[in-house]
Amino acid sequence: MDDSLEIYENMAKALAVLTAWNESGDGDLSLVERTTMGYLDSQPDPDAKLAEAMNLISGLVSLGGRMLLQLAHNLELGEDELLRIMGQGIAYGS
Repeated sequence: MDDSLEIYENMAKALAVLTAWNESGDGDLSLVERTTMGYLDSQPDPDAKLAEAMNLISGLVSLGGRMLLQLAHNLELGEDELLRIMGQGIAYGS
């Protein structure tokens, strides 16, 4: 597992985006959009914006993966089993 300073910085940004999602409610993602765009707009040029977008994606994947591992551990399930359960819920809209 990558424990570099950069990945923790990326996960902190991802956590800010997820916090905005949690605070939004009722499907209103404007706070998520503003939070995300705040990171992207802080970059001076298109290449830096793309790099920041990749950092956000990396942070979301890393944070989601760590949350998945923790949830699987707490539920005493394997990660594969938890992903299968989540996939079924998404596929069937529940």
